[in-house]
Amino acid sequence: VAWLVAMNHPERLRRLAVLSMPHPAHIPAMTRDPRQALRLGWTRLLRVPFAPELLLRSGDFRLLRRLVAGASDRFGAVTEGDLALYAEAFAHKESLKGAVDAWRAFFEYGPGMLQRLLKPLPMSTLLIHGRRDPLFKSRHVPPSEQWVPQATLEVLPEARHWPHWDEPDFVGERLAAFFQAGLEDAWEE
Repeated sequence: VAWLVAMNHPERLRRLAVLSMPHPAHIPAMTRDPRQALRLGWTRLLRVPFAPELLLRSGDFRLLRRLVAGASDRFGAVTEGDLALYAEAFAHKESLKGAVDAWRAFFEYGPGMLQRLLKPLPMSTLLIHGRRDPLFKSRHVPPSEQWVPQATLEVLPEARHWPHWDEPDFVGERLAAFFQAGLEDAWEE
């Protein structure tokens, strides 16, 4: 979502930070990469209408709780309270549908539609990625200079898909410094 907002409304952003989501320009290469396709094979289920929502809701969100709880290796990163909050948030029908639809959209852009969506980003962009991300191979993460000329990529060697859970202090400090620099730039204008 962040990439699409930035490409469609660049005038609304001074800076962009993205955690663990490759730039959409990587989608064609990811779909042709057999190893990457295996990592994302579960997304095929998302194309079946209603099935993911029913599956994720079943058993008091048992599968959703397991997916979220397994997202970090750091002990205590995800608490029972966190899992209860996720279940409560996704208990609202449209919130779970929105999350699933975001994944559906990520892989349903055909080459023609994707080319129409892609626009160079004029703002400074920070991308934070966990090298141990089970969803996206590291080679599909760096944004190209063509689309994100002011990109900074931070790869955290021990982090997984949600680096803010695996390395919360580093990610928090890095985001704060990145956005603080943007505020300082704005004051100088």
